[in-house]
Amino acid sequence: MKFTESIIYYINTLIREEAGKRFLAKIGAGLMKPVFRGIKRKLDYAEYGGMPLLGVNGVVIISHGKSSPRAIKNAVLAAERFVTGGVNDKIRQRIERS
Repeated sequence: MKFTESIIYYINTLIREEAGKRFLAKIGAGLMKPVFRGIKRKLDYAEYGGMPLLGVNGVVIISHGKSSPRAIKNAVLAAERFVTGGVNDKIRQRIERS
């Protein structure tokens, strides 16, 4: 999660720097804004709320220390999906089969 955040920030910085060097690149970057926003949304930690902590007998979602209310809500929803989807049981069954 932390790695993804840093990559997003770094790529965003590189795009701004490179687009700022040439007029046509600025126009191209402007046209690509909806695409960049979509990618950012897909990689946004607040969209998922956190990451599961595997290896525990239960469901634990690790959230970012600076999580927004939206991120916390999504973490709770993610935990609910793990429970209702029986993720721990599925992991346990796969381990027992292998």
